[in-house]
Amino acid sequence: MRRFLIGILLVTALAVPAVTLAAHNGGIVPCHEGSDCGWSELLQLGQNILNYVITIAITVSAVMFAYAGFLFFSDTGNASNIEKGKKIFGAVAVGLVIVLVAWLVVNTLLDVLTGKGLKERAGSVSSESVDIPTPIV
Repeated sequence: MRRFLIGILLVTALAVPAVTLAAHNGGIVPCHEGSDCGWSELLQLGQNILNYVITIAITVSAVMFAYAGFLFFSDTGNASNIEKGKKIFGAVAVGLVIVLVAWLVVNTLLDVLTGKGLKERAGSVSSESVDIPTPIV
């Protein structure tokens, strides 16, 4: 049963965000074959990876909260399952807070460095131009 739950969790965690990102904006990698890649595409790639990780973390935390709730409420006579459920609740809550704080730090850094946060840059990445001087050979 445990292997089955881990398998379902992995398939859900990997398939749902990949399908969502692929349908939403053409995949995780914004630079496709035959096109020039620049600074703005690198920032877009970082944003896409961050969105993918956040989506996986939220999906996994929802499944783990459900599992912990099942342990907590399914067997009221067994104190070990109640303690196990409490530990899982605590660990998932702390992990989710860490992931969301990491997103906040990255968003703030991008806002300071580029003048735009993740949300503002999402619509304007393809229209930004970056002048890179060509080296004199």
